[in-house]
Amino acid sequence: TSAGETGTLLRRRRDIPTQITVVAHDSLAPQVVFAGTNTGVLLVSTDGGVRWKTRNAFHQGITGLEISPTVPGRMLLRLADGRLVHSSDGGITVNRSLIGKDANELSGLVATEKPEVTHAVLFERPTNNGIETILAGTESGLFRSLDGGATWTQLPLPPSGIPSGTVDTPVRSLAQSADGRLWATSGFVLLSSADGGTTWRAGRM
Repeated sequence: TSAGETGTLLRRRRDIPTQITVVAHDSLAPQVVFAGTNTGVLLVSTDGGVRWKTRNAFHQGITGLEISPTVPGRMLLRLADGRLVHSSDGGITVNRSLIGKDANELSGLVATEKPEVTHAVLFERPTNNGIETILAGTESGLFRSLDGGATWTQLPLPPSGIPSGTVDTPVRSLAQSADGRLWATSGFVLLSSADGGTTWRAGRM
């Protein structure tokens, strides 16, 4: 990208060289590619990466970028402090995802308290009801959103060897098998769900 794309931010932070930290392709729009930088700039290309322009900018770096495979314009971005933000218009406007917070308690991108640190995000393949489900693995557990990342509900996860309860430990990665089974990792515990995340089984690796 040219200096003109991020020049305003770089003039304030000359000591930090701009680096591309994440890139994601919009599967619903073949020529659209998004990229995030360590200086907090969200870039977009609508011609397959030939030309780029700034879509948005944050006060901290972008460390994660996930784009919905089924809903146009929906994306989630993870920022350097671990907080998650969501957008329904391709990153033009963004709002903080209220993971672990009541919607009436906290809103906007600026918060005084420490944000819930997010490690992984997964857009589940849509089910017959047509509602897109999003999972987020955080420092304190696993959460699910049914509204594009605006609000989240914590899912009960069993520790290894215990049939019920909630894991209050980091969930650092998420995946979905071709058969629809969900997977999550928490330390040495490998969690799996065959019913869309309603119930989980745990095994130790």
